Amino acid sequence: MKLCPHCGAANDDKVLYCVECMKPLPSPVTLDYLRREGMAALNSGDIRRAEEKFSRLISLNPGDREAGALAGVLRIKLGLIREGWSLLEDLNLAESSGRCPSCRGTGRCPTCEGEEICIMCRGTRRCAFCGGRGLCPSCGGSGGSCAVCGGIGVRRLLEG
Repeated sequence: MKLCPHCGAANDDKVLYCVECMKPLPSPVTLDYLRREGMAALNSGDIRRAEEKFSRLISLNPGDREAGALAGVLRIKLGLIREGWSLLEDLNLAESSGRCPSCRGTGRCPTCEGEEICIMCRGTRRCAFCGGRGLCPSCGGSGGSCAVCGGIGVRRLLEG
């Protein structure tokens, strides 16, 4: 199913004009090309290019949850954590958890990943930001209007 990028109306995959606003929809050939290019970039390990292709795909077809999920995860891998989780939440694939934005709730040092002594954890292997608790140190995991985790914290993927 295609969602119109102009008005958000649901349209059949085969139609070329939106049933609500009558504006042109992207062609199935264009959408297929972007998907293939994104998958090829992902398979070759070019995460930035893959994220660009999947982001372009969801800008043309906001209803493509599969491309949105891939774009969200790739943004997180590129270090765009807040943007990635935001996209996953918009697609109802993630929810707020109030976990520490640095260690993502693991409590392990995100800098050395528990493998070496580093200046962040000073050899404790615990996240220096949250003290190893895994919760946002500012709001304690309650979220709300927290300035540290942005009120959205780090989200967890929904199950199923």
